[in-house]
Amino acid sequence: MELNPSNEELLAYYAEVLSHLKDMINEELMVLVTNRTHNIFQKSGDKMIIS
Repeated sequence: MELNPSNEELLAYYAEVLSHLKDMINEELMVLVTNRTHNIFQKSGDKMIIS
């Protein structure tokens, strides 16, 4: 990146960073939801069916 990037270059850079952060957050949320769901099924004694 240049020392004096244009506004468009900065916006493109920040959009890329935010997109990456969003993907990371979504992955973490999926792990949390999966773990929570698994724990609920474990406690209820039901078997979780994964197709």
